[in-house]
Amino acid sequence: MVEGNLEARIIDFAKAVCGAGDYRSALSIVASEISRRVRAENVLIWLYADDKTLYREATRLSTLSNNAVRDVVFADSPIIRRAIESNSTQLIGPYNAPPESTVIEGTAVNSELVVPLSDRSRNIGLVEAINLNKDSTGFDAGDASLLQILANLSSVAIVARREQEQLSSGMLHAVSRLTQLYDISQSFNSTIDLAELFPIICNRTATVIDAESSSLWLVEKQEMVCREVYGRYRRELIGHAETDAGTVVGETLRDNAPLLISSPSDSRLAQRIAHLASGNIESLICTPVKYDNKWLGVLEVINKRAGGKFGQSEVDLLVEIAAQAASSIRNAQRHEAERKVKELQALLNTSREIISSLDLDRVLAVVVNQVATIIPFDVCAIALVTKGEYEINAIAGETEVNEKDPKVKQLNEIMNWAGQSEAEVYVSEVNDEIDSSRPETVAKFKHHFEASGMKSFYALPLTDEEGPLGLLALESKTPRFLTQAHLELLKIFAGQATVAIRNAQLYRQVPLIGALQPLAAKKRAFQAMPKFKRLALIGGIAAVLVILILVPLNLKVSGSAYVMPTRTATVDAEVDGIIDQINFREGDLVPAGAVVAVLRADEHLLNLNQAKARYDILAREITRSQAASGAAAAQIERVKLDQAQREIGLYQTKLEQTQVRAPIAGVIVTPRLEEKRGRFIKRGEAFCEEANVNPIIVEIAVSESDIGLVKPGQEIWIKANAFPERKFIGKVTRISPQASLEQDERVFIVRGEVENTSQDLRTGMLGRAKILTGSRSIGFVLLRDPARWLQKKIWNWMP
Repeated sequence: MVEGNLEARIIDFAKAVCGAGDYRSALSIVASEISRRVRAENVLIWLYADDKTLYREATRLSTLSNNAVRDVVFADSPIIRRAIESNSTQLIGPYNAPPESTVIEGTAVNSELVVPLSDRSRNIGLVEAINLNKDSTGFDAGDASLLQILANLSSVAIVARREQEQLSSGMLHAVSRLTQLYDISQSFNSTIDLAELFPIICNRTATVIDAESSSLWLVEKQEMVCREVYGRYRRELIGHAETDAGTVVGETLRDNAPLLISSPSDSRLAQRIAHLASGNIESLICTPVKYDNKWLGVLEVINKRAGGKFGQSEVDLLVEIAAQAASSIRNAQRHEAERKVKELQALLNTSREIISSLDLDRVLAVVVNQVATIIPFDVCAIALVTKGEYEINAIAGETEVNEKDPKVKQLNEIMNWAGQSEAEVYVSEVNDEIDSSRPETVAKFKHHFEASGMKSFYALPLTDEEGPLGLLALESKTPRFLTQAHLELLKIFAGQATVAIRNAQLYRQVPLIGALQPLAAKKRAFQAMPKFKRLALIGGIAAVLVILILVPLNLKVSGSAYVMPTRTATVDAEVDGIIDQINFREGDLVPAGAVVAVLRADEHLLNLNQAKARYDILAREITRSQAASGAAAAQIERVKLDQAQREIGLYQTKLEQTQVRAPIAGVIVTPRLEEKRGRFIKRGEAFCEEANVNPIIVEIAVSESDIGLVKPGQEIWIKANAFPERKFIGKVTRISPQASLEQDERVFIVRGEVENTSQDLRTGMLGRAKILTGSRSIGFVLLRDPARWLQKKIWNWMP
């Protein structure tokens, strides 16, 4: 009976502990249930924090107050050490608590049970049951045995619940970390402009790390330069370079790993303190910013906002943030590079437009209108100096300047004022205030902006070694509409415009001077040369002329080439049927007459067998008829026999037609033939296509200016894009009689044949071809194009 009751009590205890929802609930239930099962007034549960220290994790108190129980005890306490060494329940009492006891010194204990909590062979803590009341019955051996069993069950439950809580906590931490990194990624990817990205990186990094300040350093040539700061850093730190040993950034570069400094006395922090507006540095983390293992810079944070020092978790988090920052910085740098390429391309195109004419009016119009391709603005005008005054000569978007227009007059007045200063002028109105320190400038532009509706004005003098030439002015309704990059482009553009305008003015004043003066200078220089040098120069020129006239060179006409098959053919089905077998695939070389596919022939085979059976029956019937009915009946049977013979031939033909054969030798060009298996195909329907690629046809687009040199039979050299190291040789076979337009150029299509035994050349390949038109002198080959151009010009000039 006692054993049954013990078993039931153990089962009830296990059910109660297993029903706990979490780790803390499990500890509380263990303490309560042990108190009830072993009739303990007070139950204490101690768990190891480390090898030497135990913390009170749960209690059940009735005769003890919470203040009478210690929160922390040491493992070398006599009572605890005795229980752990014996690894069994210890029955103690009565006694007065010594100084190192779990309760305050002097507490009178009537009876006490202490049992270790063990998970397999590892001690995780102990359970302590204490009775103080002297009138109550003390613990006995049965209580000790029961507590030992309950402690063993409790150990398993406590360990399981603790691991579950640690796992949940770890998952929660991971989800939190991923959420933070996702938010950071969204913030970093919100812009691809470097100027906007740098403050976002520093601000978000300090927020997520919970740091007072952060700074971003990027690689520039051979230096690591600070590009942005946040928090207590001085703005003067931006632009500061730091790569030497013994510095924060320099040590990070050399270690190629995150740097954590937790000692305020570290000499490296003293250098950084000089760049703070106030306060000291208690802790610092500096981590590399890399993209594809290539250094982009470093990211640095200092001082936790809540106090204390950074730990490894903050280092790991900053490394993750640096990885996100590296990706965003790299994207922004690529965008910046692409933008610069586009701006330089636009500047190059603009330069070509400007120097394409020496007509002054056209040059001025091109200048003011081409600025729009590189700079955003609302108004652009150019004024030239005339008798010391600046007068507008061209306005963007206008065919002519209306000097009577009040807006033009007002713009001319402000440009003349800006030009007289002979300096760059950039003024904006921000929040109804003019950003200038000069009262005269503030008053002038206050009135001008109110009248014109603009918010920004920029003027750039056009000057050269001969003095002031004019003034280029831009206006916008947007304050501070020009960035530093825009200003740099404008200065380059202004230099080109100055040269073009000066040349146009000189051309207008003295026609042909630009051509005559260089020739006269060359003649004077030749006459001033010593006689032997003149003779050597003349001899060299004569030798060059002899080489140009007498040395032959094969004149080649080139053009883009397109590879085509010699012939294409469709492989058709001759009878209806279901495709049962496919013998070739795309790219396979098929000989002529080869069976490409086979249709199901069950029906045709059945009809053929039936026809053969009828033929055999009729053959026997003829023999019988001749013997029984005479010649007339036998003749009728012979007619039937002939008909059966024709049926056999018909069905034999249809049976053979179930084999789909290739009409020519070539390569299968239809993709995914194997997918057609099991499909129904009608008579005459195309099953696939094949192309004859040996020899192969090459179509060459030859310019109309060169087509007169091309004749059938001439040799062709071809280099395909796929095989730039190989040269394929062929012959011209046909020249198109009609020109076509290709990339705005009139060309003739020349067809040629090229041997393709290796079948390396494939249909649709592109390349470059040269047609050998015969040997000519080097002079003819080199000077043919300019000579033809000159001939056409002279012919056009002739009446």
